Order: sequence, then structure tokens, then C-alpha cells
Amino acid sequence: MVSRSPNRDYFKKGEFRFLYGAALAHGTVKHYNACEPDERDELKAHLAQRLEKAKEQVGPEDFQKANSMKMPSIVSVSLDCGPRPVEVGRAKVDWVNFEDNTLDIPREESSKNEDNWKCVLSNKSVRALRTWLDERSSYEVYNGRDEL
Repeated sequence: MVSRSPNRDYFKKGEFRFLYGAALAHGTVKHYNACEPDERDELKAHLAQRLEKAKEQVGPEDFQKANSMKMPSIVSVSLDCGPRPVEVGRAKVDWVNFEDNTLDIPREESSKNEDNWKCVLSNKSVRALRTWLDERSSYEVYNGRDEL
């Protein structure tokens, strides 16, 4: 007999902290100036592979990029709002409403609602988004683009 219930794996509230912690830790490296020369050399080799560039071209800014808040902000907001993957991909900077601490998804972009979707963000998500948007502004790849 085939079960008709959906086979979904949901994170439970008690697991959110661990998931966010994993997002913070994923791919992080020590600060460039906090490394001993041998350790820095090993991390440069690692980052060179990850960033697909020559080891000699890896510098302090690459160490900083490795510790990005992009993924932690995605994880935190996703835990707060539960957007579908398509909404995560569509997310725009102007959806973030720091005045109300909400993520405001327009009706035409929402896959869940027939109306605008205003999702309240936790303080953790607001801090992560503020940090990510500040960091994001320093990356040339985002110049003139509105993707969150």
C-alpha cells in the first residue's frame, strides 16, 4: 500500500540555532592577520582552489569574502519566513523593510499567496541582513543589480 502523506523533512524550532550556527561556520577561515605564516599559506592554497584563482593572487580581501554573511542571512530569513526556493532566488533588496523588520514579498513574486506577503523577521535575521547588505555593497558583481 502506498502512503498518501507527503514525505517532508522539516526543521524543528529547536534545530534552528544549530542550522544557523552551521551556516555561520560553513567555509569560514581565520582572519588573514591572525594566521601564522605556514597556516596562512595553507589557507591561501585552500582559498585558491575554492575561488579558482592562483594562490599568489589570494589576499586579505579573499579571506574576508570567505567569511561572508550571505548564506547565514539566507538561512536565517528562510527559517523566519519559510519561502520556497523560487522565492529565495527571486528575492530583491527592496523586499527588505528595516523600518518594520519585515520581508515584503510582492503578490506577483509570491508562490504561496494571492496577495502581498509581509513576513516578520527576527532580530537575528535583521542583523544578518544588515551585515550582508553592507558586505554586498562592496562586491562589484552586485553593482546595478537588485538580487538579495
